[in-house]
Amino acid sequence: MQQICKLPGASTKRIQCRPKVIPLPPPPDRAPPQEPLSSLVAEYQSGSAIWLEKINVLGEQYAAFRRTRGDGNCFFRSFMFSYLEHILVSQDVTEVDRIKANVEQCRKTLQSLGHTDFTFEDFFSLFLEQLDCVLQGSEESISHDELILRSRDQSVSDYVVMFFRFVSSGEIRKSSEFFKPFISGLTNATVEQFYKSSVEPIG
Repeated sequence: MQQICKLPGASTKRIQCRPKVIPLPPPPDRAPPQEPLSSLVAEYQSGSAIWLEKINVLGEQYAAFRRTRGDGNCFFRSFMFSYLEHILVSQDVTEVDRIKANVEQCRKTLQSLGHTDFTFEDFFSLFLEQLDCVLQGSEESISHDELILRSRDQSVSDYVVMFFRFVSSGEIRKSSEFFKPFISGLTNATVEQFYKSSVEPIG
């Protein structure tokens, strides 16, 4: 069975972030459709041959994609939707327990780095709430359509994006020596300047 590839919006000359995407418009009363990868071929027909080759390679493994807004948070939004959709489909309780244990460790990391709980707790709580909701069998359980609607709800989506940004910031700060060469190679910023300006603030 082919998988579904989720790609960012392809209206610009370059793909803006890695594949895996949350759906945004059209209107909130219906879910945005999955599109065949062949529709990307038409969009990039007059563009780079390299992009067309990459799309063809994706077509060997994936059947369709959904678009997301390239707003600087597309990776986080895409990963959020893809991961929660995976749990909704698989109902993998073992994976949920594993990720909850890691979330708790991330919370302790942020505390050890000087963050007070009120600066991140709401974001962590909302992510865990979404995680519990995709598991079926309780009054709070949600359907796939509801997951799509929640992912397109900015009040939910932005909070989950901030959860991932705090997790990323904590990992970068905890392993700053490891990340330092990568950050220095991309920017002139220090590790501290990078996570304060490019990781923690929402785009």
